[in-house]
Amino acid sequence: MKRYSYNLARTAIALILLASAVTRSHAGEDATSFPVYEPSWESLNQHEIPDWLLDAKLGLYGHWGIYSVPAFKTEWYGRLMYDKQTRGDAVFNHHVEKYGKQSEFGYKDFIKDFKAEKFDPKEWADLIAKAGAKYAGITVVHHDGFCLWDSKYTRWDAKDMVNGEGIYGTRRWKIETEGPTDKLLYKTGTKTMWSFADNCDAGDVRFTQSGNHLFAFILDWPQSGEVLIKALKTAERVSASNRIKRISLLGSDARIDWKRRDDGLWVRFPKDKPCEYAHGLKIEIDGDLIME
Repeated sequence: MKRYSYNLARTAIALILLASAVTRSHAGEDATSFPVYEPSWESLNQHEIPDWLLDAKLGLYGHWGIYSVPAFKTEWYGRLMYDKQTRGDAVFNHHVEKYGKQSEFGYKDFIKDFKAEKFDPKEWADLIAKAGAKYAGITVVHHDGFCLWDSKYTRWDAKDMVNGEGIYGTRRWKIETEGPTDKLLYKTGTKTMWSFADNCDAGDVRFTQSGNHLFAFILDWPQSGEVLIKALKTAERVSASNRIKRISLLGSDARIDWKRRDDGLWVRFPKDKPCEYAHGLKIEIDGDLIME
């Protein structure tokens, strides 16, 4: 079940990145030339479907949200865990048996475990492109009302409540990963597959960036309470000044002790975990990030 949830997470992130890449590739040289539409059918009906979309024969869409945590039967889990009438009582009974009474463990209690923790977006984006898909995307809000963007209308969104700050609106950094990836491979018949469920440790790091912030996702909680990110040693220039201003742990208000050394960036983690998987460090850089 966990592997299925992880696959959903990795697939969704790949779809986001692929959709972004496809959109940019067809937007033309002047991205500011897009027309502005009013919130009316008359205005929206003026939109002309682009030729690339008309010519596309395959596109991929996926569902990803809080319901990917229990990952049981349907994306309508958030409704059916309370409702025994609409589509039977399978989801309702499953929830009670696995998590307890709905009054004690509700849908909102899944949020803390909704993380894009162990994914390889490049692999999935390449796979989708090789499949011939010309566009892709995900459902960014479903029946549960949980938004996968930084919504100004609700606090129930991915940026405010999960590691979304280090995912949504970010891009790849010049260094993408730290830690061996061959240990994630396994054979099934003649195929080589990936498994993230039990093979990652605190030495496995994934990087993203946005503005002057670098995000380092530590894929397992360090048992020693400390991590050393070798990619951020002092010899690795991160900006013109090559200075880190401050570091915080996403989802935690605890103070983070750290020191940049010749062998890497040393970070001491707080006592309490903010989540179960993929612990995101938000690293504020002095000046513009060096991207290459």
